[in-house]
Amino acid sequence: MDPVAPNPQRSRVARLVRRTSFVADPAAITALADEHWDSALHAALDTTENPGIPPDPEENEDIGFDEIMNWWVDQMLRPDGGLYEKMVWFWHSHLTTNHRDVNSSVLVRRQLMLFREHALGNFRQLLHAFVIDGALLRYLNGAGSEASNPNENLARELMELFTTGLGNYTEDDIKAAARALAGWTVDRETLEVKFVRERSFVAPLLFRGEQAVFDTAAIVDHLCNDVATATYVANKIFHYLGGIWLPENEALALGRWWHGQNLEVRPLLERIITHEHFETAHYNRPRTGLEFYCALRTATGVELEHVRTLRSLGQMPYEPPNVAGWPTDERWLEPGSILRRGALINGLDFDDIHDPMPGTVDHVLERCGLLSFSQATLDAMNQIGITTQLDDVGRAQVRWRLALSSAEFQLT
Repeated sequence: MDPVAPNPQRSRVARLVRRTSFVADPAAITALADEHWDSALHAALDTTENPGIPPDPEENEDIGFDEIMNWWVDQMLRPDGGLYEKMVWFWHSHLTTNHRDVNSSVLVRRQLMLFREHALGNFRQLLHAFVIDGALLRYLNGAGSEASNPNENLARELMELFTTGLGNYTEDDIKAAARALAGWTVDRETLEVKFVRERSFVAPLLFRGEQAVFDTAAIVDHLCNDVATATYVANKIFHYLGGIWLPENEALALGRWWHGQNLEVRPLLERIITHEHFETAHYNRPRTGLEFYCALRTATGVELEHVRTLRSLGQMPYEPPNVAGWPTDERWLEPGSILRRGALINGLDFDDIHDPMPGTVDHVLERCGLLSFSQATLDAMNQIGITTQLDDVGRAQVRWRLALSSAEFQLT
């Protein structure tokens, strides 16, 4: 799509805000558009960490999974959430867990707090904490795994999905890692994670060509020391924020650079949002179900039920379809997904939309964060005022539905 941008500076800022926040607030875009571009970049990077305190089922028995998830989505919808909230979600979507297999709201809450604590920190430190997290150990059958007969699920996914990616390990490496990861349990009553040395493997192992006495921490360090891990994770973050996969040579260059930064997240984010491809790519990636939901809520101000709506859109937190997480490609634009989004849009009560008037084309597009758009979308919006017999309210309603249903609103 070759977008039309009546105000290139505001369009540029809007694209930056859309990519670095769940909330493309028109007021924030307007304020940043009046600043120098470097100031806008600084504002996007100067994100505030907000570990927050989710409601605790250990303190209140009425708190369950839904209440914790409602709290989390509310944080995503904060106007000042920025890159911090975007990265909290990224880590959950990259380091996946399904609450149904965990069967404990307490453990889910603890893991969520872990992601919030490390969202902008250091990937190595995050991974060390994650592989011995109670929710993950239950999800990938790491809890109770014994070296004499280890479960290989965690070892396989640790390499295939969380660190190096496919092609960088063998089946023998999986077997060796499974032994090194054995010995962890989750207490059924306290839900505390414990290490039982008698169930672990304490002897030299051959893992990815290295002979040593590997324990869990050594496995994590070995994988984090590999540039393949930095390359795989950094490229995935680039696609998440920038909308494109880097070519192999550029991904490797970014991975090597990030590896040299000791896997610190903040420098990587700065590198990504100042990258030439980040600047030049337009509407390259579909909005996922959760991203669409947050954009819809921000544009309209309509109160919707988080859990029920996100399940209908196919992206409820802690309910990924599998350990690989949710799709990041055009599957979000398949007919079933678009129909569900259309039903949600058409079901909105126009009277509940915050500040719906004036329903001019400029007003509606700005509220939806669409400051660059195709000529086809602009023509369709303008035609509503020419070819229909609707009054001002009716025209505004149709324009809102057109903008929310447009190709541009489905993309990020």
